[in-house]
Amino acid sequence: MFMRLLDDDEGLSKYLRQTESKLKFGRLIMKDSSSRDLGLRDVANKIIHASTVSWNLQSLDEPVLICVGEDTEKWERAEVDIVSLASYCGELMH
Repeated sequence: MFMRLLDDDEGLSKYLRQTESKLKFGRLIMKDSSSRDLGLRDVANKIIHASTVSWNLQSLDEPVLICVGEDTEKWERAEVDIVSLASYCGELMH
């Protein structure tokens, strides 16, 4: 949730959009089976609004946080790429 606060204060998501960044933080799967890239702000929102959260550790080098949406949501699940998220957080410290 720290990333959400930092995004609110510093406009990280806005900056990524303005610079047409190719950074991806996972996938958002909709209930109609379509999907799209998961943005930085999406990560916090999907964690906050998830009905359940679990881990996919099939590949220990590529852990994924699975956030399942409530029945009333338009999205089915968010698959958060933890390595990409952690890498971006690390870059912010420099």
